[in-house]
Amino acid sequence: MASTKPGRQIGSVSSLSATLITTRSTTNGLLIKPFKDIPGPKALPVIGTLHHYFITKKYSFEDLHNSCLSKYNEFGPIVREEFAPDNVAVWLFNPEDIQKMYETEGKCPSRRSHLALEKYRLDHPESYNNGGLLPTNGPEWMRIRQAFQPLLKPQKVELFLDHNQRLCNDFIAMIQDKDNSVGIPDFLEELKKYFLELTGLFFLNERLEAIVRDLDPDSTAHRLMEAAMNTNENVLKTDNGLPLWRWFDTKAYRSICEGQAMIESVATEAIRRGSFQYENHFDKKDAISFVADMLLAGIDTTSYTMSFLLYHLSQNPSVQDQLVQNKFDDPSGLKKYTYGKWVLQESLRLNPISIGNARILPTDQEFSGYHVPAGTCLISQNLIASRLEQNFDSPYEFRPERWERSNRKRYHPYLSLPFGFGKRMCIGRRLAEQGTLLLLNSLMTNFRFEWIGEGELGFRTKLINKPDRPLSFKLTHLKAL
Repeated sequence: MASTKPGRQIGSVSSLSATLITTRSTTNGLLIKPFKDIPGPKALPVIGTLHHYFITKKYSFEDLHNSCLSKYNEFGPIVREEFAPDNVAVWLFNPEDIQKMYETEGKCPSRRSHLALEKYRLDHPESYNNGGLLPTNGPEWMRIRQAFQPLLKPQKVELFLDHNQRLCNDFIAMIQDKDNSVGIPDFLEELKKYFLELTGLFFLNERLEAIVRDLDPDSTAHRLMEAAMNTNENVLKTDNGLPLWRWFDTKAYRSICEGQAMIESVATEAIRRGSFQYENHFDKKDAISFVADMLLAGIDTTSYTMSFLLYHLSQNPSVQDQLVQNKFDDPSGLKKYTYGKWVLQESLRLNPISIGNARILPTDQEFSGYHVPAGTCLISQNLIASRLEQNFDSPYEFRPERWERSNRKRYHPYLSLPFGFGKRMCIGRRLAEQGTLLLLNSLMTNFRFEWIGEGELGFRTKLINKPDRPLSFKLTHLKAL
């Protein structure tokens, strides 16, 4: 599919296809029902289903997982929702449908996301050739992806092991230097320092000096963390609802512009200094866009992932004990850190960084007995599907052993896909896993985690799933036990 301009709404469906006459399936002889018959919340003229979110409050974009569960319980495993006249989505809860979504995604998988970010970048041609990896579709997306994919191939990431371990050592030293007599009020802020430093060192080959006890609010590192968070949170607001930001300077769009200007300035200056070690291999504008995307995506996603992981460990002391027994001293031991990988996978099953993934369907297909025309936005509901009894036994229990090789065969392979799947899966997956698992090993080697926060840790959807309260832990050094 060709690259989509900001003014064009992908995800729209032709009236001819949408009213397709019921036909007979060639695979099982069953009647395929028309697209318009897919159940879903009632849509009104012009505003679609937005009244359910902003007027009746039946649904919420921030409480998206509960809203999606409500739709599943009311309408079933496939739901059609018309957010606006040209913004129709189909939610897929069935793992077979999710598998088919990926199998039919086409040569250049497309999605409808980060539209305001794309507008900002296309409005600044002096710095960007396109919207970047996140919003761009079609052959232009494929060109960017193929250009930068080699930077994150397994051999490149493996060479970073020793550098990453030194970051972990610095992080542990910083935590030990903090006053933990009453616990750490919000460990998330500490985690962001580590993952920002990791991202900066890998892509820019320089330290951003984030791993310090008291980070100056005016420092580049702190401003980068704020810029990434504000951009991510306002992308959700601009992707959903009436797109007033296309014509008016809305508060959400201004926040994206300000955040992107900050991230862009850091990326541009790093490339000017020659810190981006691959600059001679790429067009300068492509390099700015790629570095900015990695800074945007590399802080909050991994920090939130680690937050939920540590919370689950605080609720399961026996799992902490098992991790201590499986610890390694040399970073090369990561290859055999099997139990740690199960722990991460189980945490991502319960708390993936997003509710699922989206694709724009390139050809007419059938899902759960319904005709779905080309151009429809499909959204996989992996989070909800991974918490259903029919898919996982005792789904709300934290059981890393589920992922032992003989056990995992019981589960559909398309249920838990925290990094996506196919050609458009997360480009930074290997670096994210390495950074998370090395830090996990370092923390479990040194500390015992106890939750002292209020109530249970939940999450809110801010484009990605963010902890809904401060990450409050009491850390006890293992030498003191």
